Amino acid sequence: MATKTEQVTQYWWVTANEKNRNHPWHWERFFQGVNEDFDFGGSDCVKSRLSLARIKNMRAGDIVVAYQANEGIVGLAYLSSDGYQDDDDGVYNDFNLAPTPIVWLTKPIPLKVVRRLPDAKKHVEFVKISRGTVTSISRKGFDMILKSILRLNAQVKSRIHKFLASDLFVREAEVIANDSFDVQKPTHKITSSFQRVIRDSVVGKSLKNLYKYNCQVCGCTIETRSGKLYSEVHHLRPVGRPHNGKDGKPNTIVVCPQHHAMFDLGIIAINPSTSKIEHWNPNAIEHGISFCLKHELDRNSLRYHYTKIFKPMK
Repeated sequence: MATKTEQVTQYWWVTANEKNRNHPWHWERFFQGVNEDFDFGGSDCVKSRLSLARIKNMRAGDIVVAYQANEGIVGLAYLSSDGYQDDDDGVYNDFNLAPTPIVWLTKPIPLKVVRRLPDAKKHVEFVKISRGTVTSISRKGFDMILKSILRLNAQVKSRIHKFLASDLFVREAEVIANDSFDVQKPTHKITSSFQRVIRDSVVGKSLKNLYKYNCQVCGCTIETRSGKLYSEVHHLRPVGRPHNGKDGKPNTIVVCPQHHAMFDLGIIAINPSTSKIEHWNPNAIEHGISFCLKHELDRNSLRYHYTKIFKPMK
């Protein structure tokens, strides 16, 4: 059963006109001049009734996939305001983009690439209708587009990870109870600051007791009002498809919510050779610190997370 404690992030495909500096609305102007004071989007630029109807559903913290007509997806941005706002003169349609964090891609993603994604018409509304400049993208559609972006824009991979790790990023995460080895039972959903699967299994409880609910990265724990301690377990190689990891101690570590999210997003990893934490940013506080380890980890799971999820920069 789904319970909303916070707004779940939505995803929007917003098309600007062909790149023309004489036109008031083109993506390059926003991404290259984010400190300029100018209106971007809203009813002044979007004329389609369908688009105006969608703007009403836009909320601060939603993600915009920026598409340049006849060029491709050129960047990612956050909404800094709701699209349906109260003005002194009444209610109006508009949306404002946060000047940071943003990502300007080094290589645009052509529309033909998006059209070839599995079930593209089902997940990317823009593919099946041409009218309007604001359309919606499903969560799965955004994930597929994100993979294409990462594959073709390795130079800005770190910026993309930083973008996704923003505090504005609110997603829905599925909670799954694992009471036996490698068996999953869907239960209910909650909202979380990052997308991740949170499992509370016999294995997880055992490891939490071993580490006294302390994060193996920073040593911190969370104490609730009732006096109970809280931490989470992370699977180095995610269970289920497509990773097919196992829910056993050799594939599991105990972490705080922040470092759980950072592992999931590939921001940090355990270096298989040194057993120290590696961060994509060598200046980050986590980079190079020793990882507390009291149980044996599977070397294949360590390498899998390091090479497939963290993907160290060469």
